[in-house]
Amino acid sequence: LKERLFTLSGGTLTNTLSAVATLSANETRWQAMGGANSALGAPTGTEVAVAGGTRTPYAGGDLWWSSSTGSHWLSGSPLKAYLAAGGPGSELGFPKSDQITISDGSYADFQVGRITCPTSGSCEVTYG
Repeated sequence: LKERLFTLSGGTLTNTLSAVATLSANETRWQAMGGANSALGAPTGTEVAVAGGTRTPYAGGDLWWSSSTGSHWLSGSPLKAYLAAGGPGSELGFPKSDQITISDGSYADFQVGRITCPTSGSCEVTYG
């Protein structure tokens, strides 16, 4: 993406063409969450294309994006269970919510299911 800047100074019009950085949906979301000061922390890798969307890894979890779900955060046990189930290429599809912390663990909703992880014990993957 290029930006054209016109500057008028002393009756002279100057035309400047410069590059403008475009942020991905995950980068925009990360910045909105507080960037490196957020729960996600600093990026640990680059954004990669996955099964119809993108994944961006951070110190505190991953952001997953698809055009139909937007950008959502997973970390810890829900992230591990999602990857073990096959990630976005599985029947679950992409996350459609950030993971939610509840009194006895956490869960995240997906295009076709939910992952529920108790504070102690194994995560449960349900489809439908």
